[in-house]
Amino acid sequence: MRCLVLIGCLISANVLAQECMLTEKTVSRDSSIIYGVRNIQTQLSEWKNGSQSCTATLEGNVDGKWGSGKGVFTWDGQSSAVDACSAAVGLAKKDLLESLRDSTISNVSTVICKEVPKKDQPILITKVGQVLDNQTTLRRHPTYPNWFTYNGQSCRWYIETGWTGKDINQINGIVCRMSQDKWIVVDKF
Repeated sequence: MRCLVLIGCLISANVLAQECMLTEKTVSRDSSIIYGVRNIQTQLSEWKNGSQSCTATLEGNVDGKWGSGKGVFTWDGQSSAVDACSAAVGLAKKDLLESLRDSTISNVSTVICKEVPKKDQPILITKVGQVLDNQTTLRRHPTYPNWFTYNGQSCRWYIETGWTGKDINQINGIVCRMSQDKWIVVDKF
């Protein structure tokens, strides 16, 4: 039984020693084409504050399907009505495409995992006085997960599993901050 627990700990340490990154790419493509337009009608009208508008309606064939579109272009009245109605027809064609177009959406997800170098793997056995570059390699204690202050330094409890020579035991430890990026194991029990 003890041998199985030790093997399980070693396997889980190897599984956790991987770093994975997920990348996703989503692409949307519109593949519709207007093949024909008929029954184009335009109508000029007065708009607010002396502005004018041109409303265009039309029927069109998009990928073998017939539908209708409507576009309204408003302008200050200084440019020609022909240009304004031409812009309204363009808006009507856009409306026609939006109502009948076929869209293709594709999504590609890639997961890339790499094994973490041995120096970055979680420390399994620590010693009192050992200086660490990263305290996150230590497992947070489940009963005492919060940080506390001791002699003006941030400290926290951690647990590790160790072999005593006869059995596998869970060992409690305390690690405290020495400097910005250095930590020291201050106690184990």
